[in-house]
Amino acid sequence: MNLASIPFPSVFPWGFLHVDEENRIQYWNAWLETNTGLASSTVVGRALPEVYPDRPEILSYLDKARSTRQPQVLSQVFHHYFLPIPLPSSHVSGFEYMQQETLVLPLDGSDGCLAILIRDVTPTVIGQKRIRALQAQLSEARDAALESARFKSQFLAVMSHEIRTPLNAIIGFSNLLAKTAFEPGVQEYIGLIQLSSNQLLSLANELLDYARIEANGVVLESIPIDLPTLAKESLDLHAKQIASKGLSSLVRVEGELPSPLLGDPTRIRQIFLNLISNAVKFTDKGGIDICLRTEQQAGDDGLLTLSFTVRDTGIGLTSEQQERIFKPYSQAEASTPRRYGGVGLGLSICQKLSGLMGGTLSVESEAGKGSAFRCTLRLREA
Repeated sequence: MNLASIPFPSVFPWGFLHVDEENRIQYWNAWLETNTGLASSTVVGRALPEVYPDRPEILSYLDKARSTRQPQVLSQVFHHYFLPIPLPSSHVSGFEYMQQETLVLPLDGSDGCLAILIRDVTPTVIGQKRIRALQAQLSEARDAALESARFKSQFLAVMSHEIRTPLNAIIGFSNLLAKTAFEPGVQEYIGLIQLSSNQLLSLANELLDYARIEANGVVLESIPIDLPTLAKESLDLHAKQIASKGLSSLVRVEGELPSPLLGDPTRIRQIFLNLISNAVKFTDKGGIDICLRTEQQAGDDGLLTLSFTVRDTGIGLTSEQQERIFKPYSQAEASTPRRYGGVGLGLSICQKLSGLMGGTLSVESEAGKGSAFRCTLRLREA
């Protein structure tokens, strides 16, 4: 076979050579001439291992292709190069030789003749090295960001503890003072102290809870609970505010609700209290309805899907407000903190707590027509 007659372009971007059954070079294309510096006239007729005596692996590659009669693909990852083609010492890759992918192909109808294709993959390898280096830098930056976030969460947790300690003392002593001070105006002052202290304590608790959740420091209990009882107890804690506004309130169960269940009463009560508190805060007429139901019976994992919805007839939310209501430090309006208090952590905390219990927290609302916050939980029967 006269491979010189094969119409490969003179600028064919691969090396191409042909050896006979005795490994004598029969064809050596222009790409090889340019990159090896060896003219075709100086290598044709010579054995390839003779041209490259310091590269004994070449003979083993050729022998394997002949013995198996199967194409041999020599990957750069494992073999680096077939022919030792030097690169300039100043080459950006830092490699001594051109990195190559090679195909050694037995020719049909010939006795031991082989065609060899060589592709320069040095630029690809350089790109891969740069990508790996960039990935390493990104990984380091991500780890640094996570460490910074963890530090901030720990800082919030520590500060919340430090704030709560003196606040509890203020609240306690103001309660004692309220029982003994009867001078005109004193009770009003004490009431303001208690209100302000309780607001600060609520803020400290929210910061502490948020920090714990962000730092994966929340450990859920699994003890017997009765969901309707938790709902009623949480509603009773707001009875005074509900009565002062002349609102109605109701806890009802739709269908059958298993009891007792295994769950964390503190965290579930926290969700109830936050949703009820918001409902009372933003409702001036009408009422508050809490509906509990079983959404899905237990599957192979033994977990039931339960839900409770806290519905009010308050001011409601626009679609834009609903999109941001669960984001940390976000409230429905800029004026909300001034009118109603809070920093916008409560719903974000509740959503994260419901997620820790395998559930979700969502809202359906229309401005001026009230809101319905629906929480789902996945719990086992006790």
